[in-house]
Amino acid sequence: MKYLGLVLDGRWSFEEHFKLLVPRIEKAVGALHRLLPNLGGPREEIRRLYAGVVRSMALYGAPVWSHRLTGTRRFKTKILSLQRRVAIRLVRGYRTISFEAATLLACFPPLDILAERDARVYNQTRALRQSGGSASYPASVLEALRRQEQRRAHTTWYARLRGDRYAHKRVVSAILPAFEAWMRRKRRVTFRLTQVLTGHGCFGEYLCRIGCEATAVCHHCGAD
Repeated sequence: MKYLGLVLDGRWSFEEHFKLLVPRIEKAVGALHRLLPNLGGPREEIRRLYAGVVRSMALYGAPVWSHRLTGTRRFKTKILSLQRRVAIRLVRGYRTISFEAATLLACFPPLDILAERDARVYNQTRALRQSGGSASYPASVLEALRRQEQRRAHTTWYARLRGDRYAHKRVVSAILPAFEAWMRRKRRVTFRLTQVLTGHGCFGEYLCRIGCEATAVCHHCGAD
């Protein structure tokens, strides 16, 4: 049964919802790929606006189904792979960079973490309003609650990146020591800066690794 944009099933597993959601996001991401080239194209503010559209589509109704996404591995993997494609376009990166590198450069926490954040904000806001009425809590209180949950989401993401699986990676190891400062940066990354931070670009080592050059020798200085 479809109700307010959510597909409900008898087990409340939301598998049917995810099955229909993934193609919709995939279509939107494909359209954005044509609009957001690495060189030229819209400036960063516009790219973030487009990424926000995909984020809103993916997180619609998250307070209802967030606990199911974590337990549904294949749909979670698919949704995160689509997020990776959006993040790569946001930072003007090469399609070979990893999910962790792309999302960290873009300051775009994984969607499963954002879904859990939205669920906590909804539950706490609902509890406040039920206990004292919506008039008892001004907008500033609710905004403070959202900021608190946003910081908690960043802490969860930071802890995940510090794990043995990711900490040794080039971008993660470069940014983690200054994680909070990086997340507060107003100006993010450019095409060239993304290449330098990821090592994926017009470098001899990278071109040799993907088979475009016979050796890793630098074209400019001849260094190994």
